[in-house]
Amino acid sequence: MKAQTLISTAVFFALASCAIEPAANRASIGATGGALNVSQGALRGASITVPPGALSQTVTITMNEGASPTMLAESVEATGAVLVMGPEGQTFSTPVTLTIPTNSAATEVLTRPLGGSQWTSIEGATFDAARNVMVVRVSHFSEFVPVRRRACRADSDCAAGQRCTAGVCTASSGCAMGLTACGGACVNLASDPRNCGACGSSCAAGQACVAGLCRSSSADAGVDAGADASPMCRADSDCPAGQRCSAGVCGGSSCTPSPERCNGRDDDCDGLVDESDPMSPICAAGQSCRAGACVASGACSVDSDCAAGQRCTAGTCTASSGCPAGTVACGGACVNLSSDARNCGACGSSCAAGQVCVAGVCGASMCSPSPERCNGRDDDCDGAIDESDPMSPICAAGQSCRAGACVASGSCSVDSDCAAGQRCTAGMCTASSGCPAGTVACAGACVNLSSDARNCGACGSSCAAGQACVAGACR
Repeated sequence: MKAQTLISTAVFFALASCAIEPAANRASIGATGGALNVSQGALRGASITVPPGALSQTVTITMNEGASPTMLAESVEATGAVLVMGPEGQTFSTPVTLTIPTNSAATEVLTRPLGGSQWTSIEGATFDAARNVMVVRVSHFSEFVPVRRRACRADSDCAAGQRCTAGVCTASSGCAMGLTACGGACVNLASDPRNCGACGSSCAAGQACVAGLCRSSSADAGVDAGADASPMCRADSDCPAGQRCSAGVCGGSSCTPSPERCNGRDDDCDGLVDESDPMSPICAAGQSCRAGACVASGACSVDSDCAAGQRCTAGTCTASSGCPAGTVACGGACVNLSSDARNCGACGSSCAAGQVCVAGVCGASMCSPSPERCNGRDDDCDGAIDESDPMSPICAAGQSCRAGACVASGSCSVDSDCAAGQRCTAGMCTASSGCPAGTVACAGACVNLSSDARNCGACGSSCAAGQACVAGACR
């Protein structure tokens, strides 16, 4: 009886495990090409199309849902499930087309090796609103996830190395010499296996990026192909203590300890890069090490280089509040926490409908309607503060109402007060990107949002294949 019970228990758990294990979506595709479509589950609508000649022999292609994405940059959020393509690292002689379902409009597709730590944006991904999917062409298999960039009002809303352009966090061009902005990170295209020779061009498993070309890491490292492969790396910090990164491969024999310097390397072979010791600083007094170079402490390229409450002005971090006395910055606007019903007592603390904010506390409205004025109050009792009507403007011509005062149009306190492609300098909105008139900076390049098919109407908004960008709209 006991043996029968054990057998029954084993069968139960075996059946249970089969019930919860997701079934792989698979298809055998060879040199003549083929396709695989997913019709159910979280990946419903996902597909791959392999053109003839992309494979030299038959391969079993699999499509599965991965774990929830981790280690995404703060400036992006996932809009769909992670798509894991197999076999991991499979390469194709010509690009294949992936269709990835998304829960809402996405702006790009990120990829990383299965189980890897850093996501990289794939160039050329487009959003198909009719099917609610992202379409992208790739030359290797890995895991993929559709994302959208979080809206921003100022550079400080974005992650390090990014800036706010047209309300979207994009890569800043402020990378150190020899590095290029890819997917919001500064990388070396000559040695980064995830961006080898170009952003998003990943090397296959077991390959390293050498001089911008993917090569067999075992051959480059001079080891027997049958030996255990050395860990792949992008910098010394990716390797175990005592090893350093050379040609994309961690090695233990090449690291000869020497005094640490500010150069982006682990000189003293302790597993840390560019760490400074108060007894032996790696930069001169008044300087700090950033991206492998000593720069003046407080120096900056974008607001995100500065501490909280500071902004980057003329290359230096300075106090950023710039709000009139009695007001504070909330969501890029100067407000009075004592009387603002949308920020009553604290930023984002809103009063209920019909209530007003008095001395920072929400209470019953005692509002007597009167003509709206620019004074930081809801004079006409409609729930909106300082709203202007073209038929009865609350400020004189050439002025606008901000923080309860009429100021000259074009004046500003923070970048978010200005139009797309401008920044606040010395209290005035000015062109911020150094781009020619009619263009804005997108991912480090000057583009025309009215006609650029990869940035149509906004940075990163790509038109579908066969469409053109006309007056900022895909047609």
